[in-house]
Amino acid sequence: MANGRIKGKVFERNIARDLLQACRKGGLNVSPVDCFRTPLSGGHVFASKKDPGDLQLSQIILDHLPILVECKCYREVHLERFLGSPRGPEFKWLDQVIRAAEGTGRTPILVMKGNNRGIYVVLPMKEFSFLNGIFGYITFYYQKEWWYVIRWEVFLVDHVSYKIQQELNGGKQ
Repeated sequence: MANGRIKGKVFERNIARDLLQACRKGGLNVSPVDCFRTPLSGGHVFASKKDPGDLQLSQIILDHLPILVECKCYREVHLERFLGSPRGPEFKWLDQVIRAAEGTGRTPILVMKGNNRGIYVVLPMKEFSFLNGIFGYITFYYQKEWWYVIRWEVFLVDHVSYKIQQELNGGKQ
């Protein structure tokens, strides 16, 4: 169990680092204090009602990327579950981040990874409809809305960096 907790903490820190790098690539002047692992993450009894996600995001990031991030690093993650009926831990994780985002004005995203597998992100289609032009994603209908499952790297490049660049340039390329 302790090794699983350590693995989860390391994963959350790596996701925070990746997000910071994508923000910098987009042109934001951010540092590690702008995105970091929530202290006591995973101990949701102690999680702040103000910022219940696994990552703490500064206002400079939230102004461009109003998301609430839940990270899951488990031995097995089954992407094929998103193609069938909503069963399995992946949907429990999605429910967790949806509940956490309620009333925050932030978009729930689930970042997940299985052992020796890639990192994937689950996000609502209505907030990220521009992703329709990319290849290699899964779409599914859950809780009365459409969702994407895409690779984390695609999300970072095709959304985070690009969106920030567009906003900082006033929508010009």
